[in-house]
Amino acid sequence: MGYDRVPEEATDGMKCLVMNSIAAMLAGTFASGVKELTQLIRTWGGTPESTVFLNDLRVPAHEAVLVNATMIRALDFDDFHMQTGMHSGAIVLPVALAAAELAEDTDGKALIAAMILGAEIMCRMRLVPDRCIGVSGWTGEIYGAFGGAITAGKILGLSREEMINALGLAPETYEEKFGFLISALESGAPPHGGIAFGFDRLVMLMCSQASIRDIIAFPKTQRAACLLTGAPSETSKKQLDELYLKVKPIIK
Repeated sequence: MGYDRVPEEATDGMKCLVMNSIAAMLAGTFASGVKELTQLIRTWGGTPESTVFLNDLRVPAHEAVLVNATMIRALDFDDFHMQTGMHSGAIVLPVALAAAELAEDTDGKALIAAMILGAEIMCRMRLVPDRCIGVSGWTGEIYGAFGGAITAGKILGLSREEMINALGLAPETYEEKFGFLISALESGAPPHGGIAFGFDRLVMLMCSQASIRDIIAFPKTQRAACLLTGAPSETSKKQLDELYLKVKPIIK
């Protein structure tokens, strides 16, 4: 996903978020605990990869992110996503700045696009628990790790395998859950170009049908199985427990 493919509304919103986050960082520079944390990071030392904001200090990238994110959140002046409770600016901006210093050749458009991608995905991930099992509260902060990894990975140009590793997904896990989609998109999406869905909908309108399902055979086989996704597939016990579901054997 490049900058030119992002809606203008999203890029304008991210630019405002960046400005707000920088203002919050300025205000939080001398907040309680920030000075002490900065001194601790200075003491630890390490490879000079990324800059601590408003300090003549370059430290390992992850430590620069720690201090800069603390500055943004210190006075609670940063952004707040009402639907998810996420403080996305404090997550994606420090990560993007540190990653850009590592990459050394990142321009402003690439920076904005990467932050939009990270913020969008982690906020969407955060929406899922509330809709499924009613989880709320501080759990929203958990998803920042994924948003940060995606932001950094985009800027650093990670390969698919490297990005999967950065997200902490085991090969068996993503192959089981997403393997069908990844394999299909490698060659299927470019020629498809959205034409198939548009044609099906056109036929639906020509036949005066209310649903596209009246045009497309669904399920796709007589066994009620999807050949593309492999659905329905076996559900793990962990997934069932999260939804408070229990599978009972059929008694014949």
